[in-house]
Amino acid sequence: KFQGPVEGPIGAYLKISPGKEQFKGIIETALGNGVLDRFIVCTDADRGLLNDLRRRVGCGQACGVFQTKQHARFNVPPPPVGGIETVASALTIENDLVFNCLVDQVKIEKIGLGMSKQDSQAKLLTKDGNGRAIIRGGKIGQVYFLPRGDLWSVRAGQISVISNDRKPKGVLSMDMREAIAAAKRELEQCGVDLDKAKDLEGNRDVEHTKFFQQWNHANRARKANDNKIKKIIEQC
Repeated sequence: KFQGPVEGPIGAYLKISPGKEQFKGIIETALGNGVLDRFIVCTDADRGLLNDLRRRVGCGQACGVFQTKQHARFNVPPPPVGGIETVASALTIENDLVFNCLVDQVKIEKIGLGMSKQDSQAKLLTKDGNGRAIIRGGKIGQVYFLPRGDLWSVRAGQISVISNDRKPKGVLSMDMREAIAAAKRELEQCGVDLDKAKDLEGNRDVEHTKFFQQWNHANRARKANDNKIKKIIEQC
């Protein structure tokens, strides 16, 4: 029996935030190989037990476990400029243990995401007092950019670029809660509109019935007048 919380695999707790869908593939690249498949434990005993269980089912990857501590959710900074995201800002992670673990182990708040190399460098690159290149804000360490997930970083004033040939597995899913809520609201509004239409149709039916009754009454009155006129003519 585990002594503390055990969460995993990590990928099951991550959703792409609405409006950040374009970064889905490069987020997997930025997180690194094997992170999405890992489990999280909080004690040595639970780590040993989990590894033992993994061996029993034929998985010998003892490195597939992160060990961390439980504490309040980290308050991470937002991206330093508009038009740039971080892995932390582009993901919806409700589980505090998973979020804190990724901040501790992967530094998701320090990994930038950009639309392109040119665009991200134009937004993030600046110079220090000695004229050397630095990343604006001092928080982001490296930037992954579309379309393939290549990355650039700055070290000792030098900009370096590393290409990526690894294709994402496509295991991350979208956070569809807002889209579902919007669809529900739209469906509810359709119901309201339908009820209004039915009421309007009912009112029209009532008006039509009244008009038809008035027409019948007028028609009967006209026929009665015609009969009176005929009788008067016959008597003359």
